[in-house]
Amino acid sequence: MSHREGEIYLASPYTAATSCSSVLVVVVSQTSINGFLPCSSTDHLLLPHQEGSESLRFPFIIIIFSVMSETRFQEYLLFSYPASANTTPTFYHWISEDSQKILARAAEKEKVIPRDNIWVNVDVLMTHDVCGPGSIGIFKKEFGEDAKVWDREKLVNPDYKGVCHIALAQEGHCRPGEVLLGTDSHTCTAGAFGQFATGIGNTDAGFVLGAEKLLLKVAPTLRFVLDGEMPSYFLAKDLILQIISEISMAGATYKSMEFVGSTVESLTMEERMTLCNMVVEAGEKNVYSDQQARFLSECRFDVTKSEPLVAKPHSPDNRALSRECKDVKIDRVYIRSCTGGKTEDFMAAAKKFLASGKKVKLPTILVPATQKVWMDVYSLPVPGSGGKICS
Repeated sequence: MSHREGEIYLASPYTAATSCSSVLVVVVSQTSINGFLPCSSTDHLLLPHQEGSESLRFPFIIIIFSVMSETRFQEYLLFSYPASANTTPTFYHWISEDSQKILARAAEKEKVIPRDNIWVNVDVLMTHDVCGPGSIGIFKKEFGEDAKVWDREKLVNPDYKGVCHIALAQEGHCRPGEVLLGTDSHTCTAGAFGQFATGIGNTDAGFVLGAEKLLLKVAPTLRFVLDGEMPSYFLAKDLILQIISEISMAGATYKSMEFVGSTVESLTMEERMTLCNMVVEAGEKNVYSDQQARFLSECRFDVTKSEPLVAKPHSPDNRALSRECKDVKIDRVYIRSCTGGKTEDFMAAAKKFLASGKKVKLPTILVPATQKVWMDVYSLPVPGSGGKICS
């Protein structure tokens, strides 16, 4: 993507940065600063431009999500580039919005309320190898063999990337405040980036290809307040299994879900993606919301003393404590998918394996979600391992 001098480019917190000859534009959240220092996605993208230098070589702009992020990013600059003490970036604050405000803007309306049926302008349409041919077939049937897609730049089909939901974020297609629709139920993963993201069928996707719009019903919001310091053995997968077991798989059908609280603020972006990825197992749509949003209900969780969980057959809401399953024989281990194939998932597993000091005896299948994750597994050190890598 090309950039002009002085141009502001709004990327996602996951991809974090893009640069041109005179301007570096960085998008960070408090999570990406607190969760990844000193090896944040921002760090990886900044360092290639600063080889052999302790100072930044060009001015840059920071788009952040909180005042705390501004402070932490300044600390990051001093940590990574000591000679940049006098560098003063320009900060632009991005305020996350609730799904109703996002949909109202996309529908070109001042306000919408739950159960409204509205025509929404789509910012990004994602499809993949399984559903793409079907969606395109419907598009050609309804709009004509020679019909043009409404906007080729807004149609995303990540080729040779891997799992679409992880690739979407890594390629910079997840942007706050936008509407992202995808022909996969776990498209809600992108809700972690403050956008309205949900799965649709091939027929709907075929219509969007030609019309840019889709008729959606405005969903009410369920608010989940997660507070407390997460135990070191606890992950976002445990959090979402706990929530799904509390509300059941049908407990949030056609509702938006919001996660807030000190626990959520401490999660890394990849952990937030895990949290949002599985809300569809409870029937939900997903996006973050702002302080003025109205909620259908609110649930509170103190995660301080939470224990690791597992989902027993044959449902995600069939929860059990891990210690209750200690006598269950494990035949094989499988780490992968849009829920568990991210870099941090492999890091967490490797950390446990290395800490045990034992060799892995069970057949263990690892499938990195994308090529980037695969490269991370072979290049990044496992936290607390003294420099050892996953491979």
